[in-house]
Amino acid sequence: MEYHAHEIVGLPRDYNIERLLDEIGEQDGLNRYVSAEHLQHVLEVYVAGHFLLAAKIDVPNAAQSTAPLAAFHGYTMAAALASGSSSVDEERAGRILQAYSLAALFHDVGHLLFPKDSVPHDSLDWDDPEIAAGLQKVEERVSLAGGEVAQKCFDDLGLAYYSKEELTKWREELGGAREPNHGLLGGWYLHRVGLNVLERSNEVYGFRETQTEILRMAVRAVLLHGAATGQIQTSVDPAAAMLIVCNEVFEWDPGRHLAPAPSSIGRSFHVMAADVPAREPRDAWIKIPGLRVVTSDPNRGELHSFIRIDDKRRGVPEIQIGLQAPQRLDVPVLRLWLLKAQSLGRLVPTREGLLPIVVMRSRIDGALLSRGLTTKQLLDHVTDRRSLLHIRPALRAWLNTREIFSEVRSHDRNEESIVLAPLGQRLLFEDLFEWVKKIEEEAWVVVQSIDADPDEPPSSRRARGG
Repeated sequence: MEYHAHEIVGLPRDYNIERLLDEIGEQDGLNRYVSAEHLQHVLEVYVAGHFLLAAKIDVPNAAQSTAPLAAFHGYTMAAALASGSSSVDEERAGRILQAYSLAALFHDVGHLLFPKDSVPHDSLDWDDPEIAAGLQKVEERVSLAGGEVAQKCFDDLGLAYYSKEELTKWREELGGAREPNHGLLGGWYLHRVGLNVLERSNEVYGFRETQTEILRMAVRAVLLHGAATGQIQTSVDPAAAMLIVCNEVFEWDPGRHLAPAPSSIGRSFHVMAADVPAREPRDAWIKIPGLRVVTSDPNRGELHSFIRIDDKRRGVPEIQIGLQAPQRLDVPVLRLWLLKAQSLGRLVPTREGLLPIVVMRSRIDGALLSRGLTTKQLLDHVTDRRSLLHIRPALRAWLNTREIFSEVRSHDRNEESIVLAPLGQRLLFEDLFEWVKKIEEEAWVVVQSIDADPDEPPSSRRARGG
């Protein structure tokens, strides 16, 4: 990766990639996650993003085609993303590759900078008021430090990476009530490292100006990946769009190790059949329809990838993910649907329609099937719950987008899929994680209100209560 970043992509060597990766891989314990998982995630996001950006667009009969992407036939995804019109800007494509490299490497480094998950658990007080008071003081001091760090980040970043309107929108979300968002910390950290690189560089043929633009793109990408709401124009922030896609496809959840065994928490509407081993991926397979990889020179080991454009596919490219069987997942499928739909739904494709779209497939949970439900039907029921009144219009409008949901049923396999496509601003939730928690709680209530009867036809059962 170090060789690729410096020799292929062209990042200045003052970005000490080897040191950064060593730091990521040696930080066990700070926030109670396994550092090797963080390092693996960074490698996956880096490699996957560059693989997609290097893939060439293949439009059948491009010369006669009227497809908007026909003008980019034979060009890489990076070149197409760099283009504001039908003309190709190879120089900007190179800057996008460098910006993506920095964003992929630094996007989660914020987890190393603040001990938000190292605060002692309340359960340690053993009902002793003096111990409880001491633990409370620790938590208050950490919270106070978090607010000060967040303010320091905003002060240092100034308005170099966002507008006043974006700052107003992000200040509360990225600053956090108790600790700074890891995206804000990571963006600030990259900003400081990048400034030091620029100060040490020589001004040759506009080098510093180019690297300043690259740094701005990269820091924005890290900040945008940490913000849960607000639309992102792929043509304006291509590095951010690619980072968000790869971050969702090759996900890493540091909080997976902060909870008890998955059989007792996180999958509240049924008991898991077995505990999930550490870092077992939630996906069973990942595919890109229309992808073709060829060797141009077997002696040199050169590979070239092509993505065939097909009007039947929903995105360019379309990335298909197959989840593990429900009993092997550590979270309910509906949580993955909601979080990924909201994250990827922020992205707005280019004028030519260029934007990776993710399609997620999974088996329908047996506990839901026994109650005549699918994940989609469960969410339909949940929408009517009183506690979700505030987000009901957005949630219902999303669920009524019928073309993004589908089911395949057979005698031995029952599957459902969801297209994680762009959403309008009105369908994006504020306080996303709090609402997802409430939706899961209401889903548990709905499931418990229905008697499981594996012998009864699904069509004859209906949810009770509400």
